[in-house]
Amino acid sequence: MSISSSSTREEDTLSVVSSIRHDNLAQVLENLPKQLTKESLLRLHRACLECDTKYLPQSVEVADMLLSVLLDKQTPAAEQQLALTVLQHFISQQQLECVLPSLSIPQIELLLPLLFVAIKDFSAVDSRLLDALKDPKVNSITKRSILCFYTQLAQISPDRVSPQAKDTIIGIIPLWLNDPSLKNFTASNQVRSHTSDQFLNVATFSLLPVWLGVSHSENHPKKSALFEATMEYSAAVVELAMQINATENATVLCQAVQCLNELCTYDESQQSWAIKVVNKIKSVDFLLCLQVESFCCKFSQDPQRSVALANVSVSSIISAALSNTSNAHTVVEFLRSNLQNIARHVQYNFPGYLKIFARFPKHIDLTEVLAASITEENFEHVFRKLLLCPAVTAALIAPHDKLRQDVVDAIKPTLDMLLGETFSSDARGDLYLERMVSSLASMKHYRRVALAASTVANSLLHTYFETLESKYPQRYFELLSRLLCKFPKRLVLPVEGYLEEIQHMIIELFCENVSFIPNVAETLRQSEHAAVVIVKLLGDAEEDTCEDYLSVLMEHLQKYSRGSRIIRVVNAAALVAQKVSPEQRSLLLETLSQMNIKPSEAELNERINQVSAEIQQNETLIYTNSVLFNIIDNLYRS
Repeated sequence: MSISSSSTREEDTLSVVSSIRHDNLAQVLENLPKQLTKESLLRLHRACLECDTKYLPQSVEVADMLLSVLLDKQTPAAEQQLALTVLQHFISQQQLECVLPSLSIPQIELLLPLLFVAIKDFSAVDSRLLDALKDPKVNSITKRSILCFYTQLAQISPDRVSPQAKDTIIGIIPLWLNDPSLKNFTASNQVRSHTSDQFLNVATFSLLPVWLGVSHSENHPKKSALFEATMEYSAAVVELAMQINATENATVLCQAVQCLNELCTYDESQQSWAIKVVNKIKSVDFLLCLQVESFCCKFSQDPQRSVALANVSVSSIISAALSNTSNAHTVVEFLRSNLQNIARHVQYNFPGYLKIFARFPKHIDLTEVLAASITEENFEHVFRKLLLCPAVTAALIAPHDKLRQDVVDAIKPTLDMLLGETFSSDARGDLYLERMVSSLASMKHYRRVALAASTVANSLLHTYFETLESKYPQRYFELLSRLLCKFPKRLVLPVEGYLEEIQHMIIELFCENVSFIPNVAETLRQSEHAAVVIVKLLGDAEEDTCEDYLSVLMEHLQKYSRGSRIIRVVNAAALVAQKVSPEQRSLLLETLSQMNIKPSEAELNERINQVSAEIQQNETLIYTNSVLFNIIDNLYRS
C-alpha cells in the first residue's frame, strides 16, 4: 500500500512539474514579439529545453518566424544556429516540404541539418542539390556542406541515398581531387598547421573513406577513377606535409594514412604504391606512429619491415603513453584493435608496452596484449619481465620523489636494462637487474607498486600460464619444472605476499600437471618446495612412487640439516612413511638419527624425536600383530 501511494505521489509531482514547464513555454510563446531578437530566441530555446518533449507543440506561426530569422542574410551566424536549433521543435514535415521548393540553394544549405530529422524522402531537393554540386557558380563552402550532408546520410541511412546521388558524387570527387586549385574541398598545395587549407585536407580525408566503401560495395563503374584519384591526392598531401613539417601536420597525415588503409583494403593493386607513400612518413607524433605502424604491419610483405619501423617509432609511442592516462588508453586500445595485424610488433616490443601498465596499474588492462605477445622464442623473457613489473613501477616513480634521490642515483647507470623497450640479450643482465631490484626494495610499500604486484600475481601471470599451456604445452611443462627447481627470487621486489603468491601458483600448477611432467623425482630433488609438493601428491600416489618421494625427502634431510623449512621436510617424511615398506621406514629412522641438530633448535629436535618414536611404535604394533597372526594360523592348521 505504501509503495502504491509513493508511486502516485511521484506521478503527481511529475505531472505538476511538466505542467509548470508547459505553462512556462506557453507563456513565452504568448509573449513572443513579432520581430524575434537574440534575447527572445534564447528565452524560447531555454523554455523548450525545460519542457517535456511530449508537450512541445508544432506551430506554423512560430516556425515561420524562426524561418524568417534563419534565412535573413543580415542575421549573425550564431543567431542562425540558435534559430535552427529551436526550429526543429516547431516545424512539421509537411510545412518543411512545402517550404523547400521555394528556397534557394544557399537557403537549403542552412536547413540541411534539419532534413535528417524532419524528412524521410529527399526527392524534392535531391536533384537540386546534385545540380549544385556540378554548378561552377555555386561556392565551394556550399558544395562542401552538400557533400557532408550526403556523406552523413550514407553512413547513417545508406538506403536513403538515391542511385543518382551516388553516381554524381562518385563521379565528381575525382574531378575535385585532380584539380586542387578549385578549392571545392581539397588543398594539396598547402598544408601548414592551423590554416584553412589544412582543415580542408582533414575534411577531405574524413569524407573519402565513406565513398570508397560505397563505390566498392556496389562495384560502381567509376570506382577505378575514384581509387586512382584518391591515391594521387594522398601521395601529394604526404609529400608536401613531409617537406614542410611532419609534426605540425600530424593530423592531416593521420587522416591520409587511414584513407590509404581503406583504399588498400578495397583494392590490392594500390598496395605497393601506398606502402612507398607511407614509408616516407617519419615523425615523433605518437598517434601518427600508431597509424603508420598499423598500416605497414597490415600491408607490408617484408616481415622485418614492421620491426625496423618499430625501432624508430616505438620510443615516441611509449613515451607519449607514459605521460598521461588518456594517451595510455589510446595506445593500449590501438594495440587491442590491431593485434592480428601488428602481432610481430607487439611480440618484439612487449617490454616497452608493459611499462605502460607498470606506470598506470590501476587504469590499464594489458591482458589481451600479453596473450598475443607470447611466442616459443620469448616466453621465458616475458615471464621475467612480468616478475619485474613492480620494480619497473618503482623505477618510474622514483625520479618524481625527492626523498628517493639516492635510489635514482643507484639505479641510473643500468636503468636502461630495466626500462628497455625490447628484450635484452646482455649475458650480465640478471646481475644488474638483481642489484636494481635490491636498490628499489625500499619503495615496496608504495601503493602503486603494491597494486602492480597484486595485478601481476593475481591476473597477468594467470593469463601468461594459460596462454603458454594452450600454445606450447611442452614448453609450459618444462617451465614449471625449472621454476620449481630454480625460481629467480632476486628479480622479485619484496612486496608483502608477492613472492609467496607466485610460488603458490607454480606449486599448484605443477601438481595439476604432474602426470605430464617427466622426471618428477629428479625435479623434486632440486626443489626447496619438495615437501609441500609431495604432501599434495601423496593422496593418489602408489607405493613405488611413495618410495621415490621418501628418497627425495631423505636427501633433503641429509643436505639441509637446519633452517625453518626442514621441519616441513620432517613432517612430510612422517606422512610418506605410513605408505612405504618397513625397510624404507628403517632407512628414514637411520637418516633422522644421523642428523646433526644444534641444541638451540629445540623445536626441530623435538619434532624429529617425536616422528622417530611414532615410527618405532608403529613398527612394534605391526610386529606384534604379525606374531599373533602366525600363532592363530598355526592353531587353525593343526
